[in-house]
Amino acid sequence: MRFHFEQHFPASQEEAFAFHADPANLALLHADRPGFRLLNHDGHVRPGATTYFEVTVCRILPVVFGFRQHLYEPPYRFGEERLHGPFRVFTHVHTFDPTPTGLLAKDDLDLQLPWYYGGEVAMRFLIAPMITQVFTRRQQALLRVLGQRP
Repeated sequence: MRFHFEQHFPASQEEAFAFHADPANLALLHADRPGFRLLNHDGHVRPGATTYFEVTVCRILPVVFGFRQHLYEPPYRFGEERLHGPFRVFTHVHTFDPTPTGLLAKDDLDLQLPWYYGGEVAMRFLIAPMITQVFTRRQQALLRVLGQRP
């Protein structure tokens, strides 16, 4: 299942890329989400770097996700792909396009669950609403963090 999210905010392309290029900032983007815990990262998003975090699903099930960076084109885009976690496929590409009034940040995701976790049915009815909620909260956090800078 593919997802596409866009957000405009008043920041430069370089500023937004630099913020996202520091995996430690994931904790800022998910600060209002109970059950998010950044476990380990390499300190950057260059190809080969890894990031691991844990999320608690349905308030009871801790799930660890691991990602490896595979795309790095500063300050335009970068991306990661699944190393560890319940998904069969999980790729995420962040793109930063300057606009006359700031920046358009885009997130493109491709996610697939294996059949034994419910496959496409679970994606449609359980995962898609959770992903949408995560990105809605993330957009609000980005506005707080980057939209308030001078």
